[in-house]
Amino acid sequence: MEENSVKIEYRKFASFLKDYIRNMSRGELFLISDENRKAGEIFNFVIQVPGFEKLLKASGKVRYCGSGENGEKGFGIDFAFDGESEKFLSENLRNIVLDKYGETWGAKISTLFDCRKESDKKMNIEAVILAAGKGTRMKSDLPKVMHNVAGKPMVAWIIEALKPVCGTLNVVTGHGREIVEEFIGKNFPDVKFSLQEVQNGTGGAVKAAVPNLSEKTGAVLICAGDTPLIKTETFEEVIKFFGETASDLVIVSTVLDDAGSYGRIERTGNGDVAGIVEFLDADESQREIKEINSGIYLVEKNFLVEAVSKLENNNAKNEYYLTDIVKIAIDMHKKVSAYVEKDSFSLSGINDQEQLKEVEKVLLER
Repeated sequence: MEENSVKIEYRKFASFLKDYIRNMSRGELFLISDENRKAGEIFNFVIQVPGFEKLLKASGKVRYCGSGENGEKGFGIDFAFDGESEKFLSENLRNIVLDKYGETWGAKISTLFDCRKESDKKMNIEAVILAAGKGTRMKSDLPKVMHNVAGKPMVAWIIEALKPVCGTLNVVTGHGREIVEEFIGKNFPDVKFSLQEVQNGTGGAVKAAVPNLSEKTGAVLICAGDTPLIKTETFEEVIKFFGETASDLVIVSTVLDDAGSYGRIERTGNGDVAGIVEFLDADESQREIKEINSGIYLVEKNFLVEAVSKLENNNAKNEYYLTDIVKIAIDMHKKVSAYVEKDSFSLSGINDQEQLKEVEKVLLER
């Protein structure tokens, strides 16, 4: 067993199945224990089940300490199986149940997995699309995200990539809002809008979106509206990574041979995210870092609400920087991770007409 892991041993398969159907399939579990655990504490655990050829592995975060249904002392956790264990369950659990209990129970497990696949795609994740910028370098009065690329406005590409994985889409508008909202309202009527009245940075844009987040939202996927190359599959992988790592904040990063003026991802000796350092603030050694911040984040909602309330604009531009939530998270001992996207070009934003032509060529060749 791995170091710092808790082992849960089921004596009966039926007991595991009961827990799995009632709680585990939703990523929840109550552990009976006399140990003192703190809310927010993260740990790994393994589960031994009679009849299973392997131990199931998972990571979890303590949600509360208290009593179970029958008054037992313990703690409730939010958790996720690792990829290998999740794959084992999805491929084998139905057949095991079918052999033990017959077709009726086998069908119930199949239905459970079908429902989970659907809910995992849109597991109370709300997308916040930043679409309020003017895009001065585009040299046009048209709002930046409304420039056509491969036959439709670039914001349409990002909405179409997000819809399969997010239950709610929240577009932050500002400059030329009437044009942006008219197009989106006509073509994507389920999308809602938040207004960034003052162009005061990416943090300001998210501040504008926070009061408009849905109550049911559990996590918020933040991305720019000028990245039409990004694919649904990338968002699916980020969401999966968010769950598997039990993170409060995931930064989507990528590695570039020439990292240019992008913000660098700093990591500790054991690979944990230590922060983001902006190019202008970086020393020589930090500028040698090749892993950069893409500007895409997946954030636990309650933490995001608290973090944006702490953002300050005491800088030369009087802007609120969204990157500051990373330092806030680390200072609050939140779990911060970075998902490294291998296809760097798919994360490209469009800032001028030349870049638009490059991206359009790629989209037309897909």
